[in-house]
Amino acid sequence: MSGLLTNNVFIDSSIYIQRNFNFTDHLLGQISTLSANNHIKLYITSIVTNEIKNKIDDRTKEAKSAIESLRKKGMILRNIKEYDVIFNNETSDLVSSAVKKQFEDFIENSGALVIPVEAVSVDKLLEGYFQMIPPFSRSKKAEFPDAINLLAIDNWCITNSEQMYVISLDNDLVNYCEDNVRLHCLDSIDSFLNLVNSSDEYRHNFVVNLSEKFFENIEESIIENFEWHGFSLENENGSVENINVLSVELEDEINIIQLEEDRATLQFEVRVTFEAEVSYTDYENSLYDKEEGKYIFEKEVELKVETDVLVPVIVEVSFDITNEYKLEITSCDLNESKDIYIRLYEDDYY
Repeated sequence: MSGLLTNNVFIDSSIYIQRNFNFTDHLLGQISTLSANNHIKLYITSIVTNEIKNKIDDRTKEAKSAIESLRKKGMILRNIKEYDVIFNNETSDLVSSAVKKQFEDFIENSGALVIPVEAVSVDKLLEGYFQMIPPFSRSKKAEFPDAINLLAIDNWCITNSEQMYVISLDNDLVNYCEDNVRLHCLDSIDSFLNLVNSSDEYRHNFVVNLSEKFFENIEESIIENFEWHGFSLENENGSVENINVLSVELEDEINIIQLEEDRATLQFEVRVTFEAEVSYTDYENSLYDKEEGKYIFEKEVELKVETDVLVPVIVEVSFDITNEYKLEITSCDLNESKDIYIRLYEDDYY
């Protein structure tokens, strides 16, 4: 693993969208803390700011549409006080402004610095467009916002004799950075945080080695939490119960996203193979009364399935830097505490 090349970081809008605009979670929250304490320098552009706010508006409209559908089909819920918030128009109308305010607070609290885009050369922009230079490509010709961002960041790096990490899920941005000595692209915040924490090389390596040595203990904690986790069916209306884990495989390296004197937070992904008992309503073989507008007989199906899922894991551990034979797991969070969705495939129905 190569060390940290610069403490400058630019986070593309695709990452904020992937994090579901949760600006205080364990990744963006850590970025904010590190930036506020001048351990790193977070950069942004007006383009990313506008993209995020537009996406917040789009997601809010989608959410309001889903709530409106629930209100119409779930009128009976009006009789239950705990569901009052669903029927409160004022609350749903405030969602967009509330999330935008959280974003603005994140930028302010982080002390994020704005890279100006006004000085970007139009000639260079058009050259990239016509010659299909990344982030332009034949499949994505209208990538002017990304192109302006990258040219602005590159210009800033040249002017200030600096380098910049660019965190993005966009392959065209990755391609742009490949041959650029100033810009270094990463596909996740945890990869960047792992590099930041590697500056304390001895402690970082100590925790990584300790985690690998005691991974069986971590695996036991994952299995225990997995079997009690919440599950949902992706393509059927039903339930998932009686989980039995068959195997846990580490998919990639363990990233250390937070490192203190005697505590660390680890982030990684595992592929879990497991058995489960599934029950769902088979609407194709149920009886529907068109006059009544409802099913008069619903066929219930129960089956046992074996499948696997890729699960993000956050593990908090405590350690003693003088003792390489002890690692205590203090918490284990799977899938960011959200339900794990499993999909039934054709073979599962027989």
